Amino acid sequence: MNKNYYLLSCLFLAASLFFGCSKEEFKLNDLQENSNSLSNRISLLSAGDGKNDLLGFGYDITGEYANSSAAKFPVIDVDRLQSEQPTRVIWDLSKKQEGKIIAGKNALDYTKGLSLRVDAEYTGVTPFFKATVTARYKDSTAFSSKFVYSSFDLMMIQKRVKFNANNAMLMDYLSPSFIADVSNQSAAYIVNNYGTHILKDIVLGAKLEVLYRSETSREDKIHAASAGVDVKVKAIFSINTGYSYNTTDVKDNFSQSLHYRTWGGNPSMQIVGEMPLGTNTPVVNIGSWQNSSTVENAEMINISEGGLIPIYDVINDPVKKAEVKAYVTKYLSDNQIHIVNEPPTRMIYRCYNASTNGRLLTVNPGEVAGSSSWQVEGPFAKIYPDNSIAGTIALHRFYLPNTKTHFYSNNRNELGPGNGNGVYEGIVGYIFSANVPGTQPLIRYVDNRGRHMFSVGFNELGWGTGGWMYEGILGYVIGT
Repeated sequence: MNKNYYLLSCLFLAASLFFGCSKEEFKLNDLQENSNSLSNRISLLSAGDGKNDLLGFGYDITGEYANSSAAKFPVIDVDRLQSEQPTRVIWDLSKKQEGKIIAGKNALDYTKGLSLRVDAEYTGVTPFFKATVTARYKDSTAFSSKFVYSSFDLMMIQKRVKFNANNAMLMDYLSPSFIADVSNQSAAYIVNNYGTHILKDIVLGAKLEVLYRSETSREDKIHAASAGVDVKVKAIFSINTGYSYNTTDVKDNFSQSLHYRTWGGNPSMQIVGEMPLGTNTPVVNIGSWQNSSTVENAEMINISEGGLIPIYDVINDPVKKAEVKAYVTKYLSDNQIHIVNEPPTRMIYRCYNASTNGRLLTVNPGEVAGSSSWQVEGPFAKIYPDNSIAGTIALHRFYLPNTKTHFYSNNRNELGPGNGNGVYEGIVGYIFSANVPGTQPLIRYVDNRGRHMFSVGFNELGWGTGGWMYEGILGYVIGT
């Protein structure tokens, strides 16, 4: 680890001399970008080094959970500590495989679960590991109140490395660069280059990391999130998770997506991907990668409970310690997740009856389960469960005995009161009466036998084709 650090330091210095930057040309933000890049390279070189991996390195707890991407420059000179006091660096070579699900009703709630996993608490500021979400969901919807989150980690544990030393002892083994920077650099520089905490107890091995997200109309959102990742992991990776959820538990989930990747093991067998989850679920074989995990290619896959030391706890100077602590507090506060409250929606599905050539719009695709005549065509549109959103109107459902099909209208009285033309079955949900940004028209068509077809947008049937005649726009819905 020290040799790698020395080599990269020399390369960095040589590059600076080669380009001949003056003080004026070499801006502070350039220095910070270069230091961040260099610290990441050093961290990556140490990750999976077959020895102590990232033990003693700085770590930014706003980054990804138990991930080398959040590691910074080394704070503790672990090689010297291990050489002079071998019993102070402990290697536990016990091997096992375990899986863990963490779920939350939104991104904030989910990251609280991650924070509790390592007992990472900080007075007045929680939770942490924001980048676990933002590294995978980069758009503005990441923190929407509509989405539940859950993750499943399958860990092949090869080794655990930790300090058997208190903070006072570790302060005798600080890296020379950390000592110099504490004396000469600002609190912001220290946190930027060394992170908010120090890794003191970490688990090494290989890990399959799966992050699941969906909307749901289920009241118990934690249950919906836990079931979602469990059912999909079983289907996609053929893994026995140890949990007993089934497809019934996820019937109210929609707008589902999943990100996955592996860490550790043979790098040439690494698996990474993302997918929207619909009716057709792909299968991913992780067997070869899983069998490639050894103690030699192990890297950090977890942080043990209590396995982090606040960076300021190893600073002896009381003034600088207070400055760094204050900066860490502000930094963590500035990087909190703020949930964007949005009204819940429901997914409606379009189903087709081959016997009657009729269509059914329903929020519950299980309504036609077990019927050989019906097939679920797929997610159709999103609607609101109530009229709390300004500008929405009810979408009414009727059954037409004459054609044995269903009929939908934005007017409860369109078929006439009590004339026997249709049996009223209730309100499906609420749609916009006028076009608003992010919506598409819900269009109704009819054929010459009085059967109806419903489409979102004009791409499917346009102004009428294939025997379907355009009847009009019922309202506006949110696309899938």
